[in-house]
Amino acid sequence: MSDYTIKYKNNLNVVYSCKYHVIWCPKYRR
Repeated sequence: MSDYTIKYKNNLNVVYSCKYHVIWCPKYRR
């Protein structure tokens, strides 16, 4: 794996985590 691929995957992970967090946060805030 090249550096670029690793960075790209990390980026995807961060974006996914953010979306997941945005989806779950409002539910727990009630």
